[in-house]
Amino acid sequence: IGTLGQWMRKMKMASRLTIAQTMQKRMMPRQRRKVPPPPAGTTMYPVMRSSLSIQSMLEYFLNYS
Repeated sequence: IGTLGQWMRKMKMASRLTIAQTMQKRMMPRQRRKVPPPPAGTTMYPVMRSSLSIQSMLEYFLNYS
């Protein structure tokens, strides 16, 4: 049948498991709802100016050195 001490140990382990599971749920990011993408041609993407400036500097040094 078991003693009171064994029951207490089992309950303590069960509560630890529950605490661990709730902590894991808190750390996991919530699932986001799926949002359809915007229609094609309506979004504007910024032009990477840093790569253009590096390319222009290279051309300058190659041409004028």
